[in-house]
Amino acid sequence: VLAGKPTVTGIMALLNRFLDELHAVNIAFKNKKPLVTEKEVVDIAFKNKKPLVTEKEVVDAFLDLAKKHLVEFDAVYRGGPIFDVREDDSIFMSLAAYREHLLAATLRQAFSHAANPDRIFIGAV
Repeated sequence: VLAGKPTVTGIMALLNRFLDELHAVNIAFKNKKPLVTEKEVVDIAFKNKKPLVTEKEVVDAFLDLAKKHLVEFDAVYRGGPIFDVREDDSIFMSLAAYREHLLAATLRQAFSHAANPDRIFIGAV
């Protein structure tokens, strides 16, 4: 899985394949069959001639795709870091900042209040 040396690009590709296939499966469900609960299957089985999609089918499809795309990756890297852990007293700040108008102010505050601003590393997404 990812040749034992994952990269952010490799992980993104793996997740994109999973999400693309999940999207295709969900579109197929939407276009072919109405989504119903198990109880509704019984209630409308004789009234509706269309095939039905149950909650169980949707969950099973999701789990099948997770097994296909994600379980092997998880098994290889479970219990440890995927990437090397830094041992240099650095401080990593991970910021979810999509369209965040306050990102610049947040970064200024982080660096201006840090005792050792040279140790701060920022990951903004």
